[in-house]
Amino acid sequence: MKTLIPVLIMLVGVLGFMVYKDAEMKKQAEVNQLLNESIQPQRKSAADKHLPIASAQAAELP
Repeated sequence: MKTLIPVLIMLVGVLGFMVYKDAEMKKQAEVNQLLNESIQPQRKSAADKHLPIASAQAAELP
């Protein structure tokens, strides 16, 4: 009985740490996704700047 209490305390501590790490990873994944979404328009606009004038004018034609 005396060994059961420390084992349960350790189990609660380990599970708490796992929940904490999982929350951290989810937050980091969300931040990474937001950063990737913010970079995408910049990459597209940078690619548009490097288009030759003739192809850019042809793209504007109906």
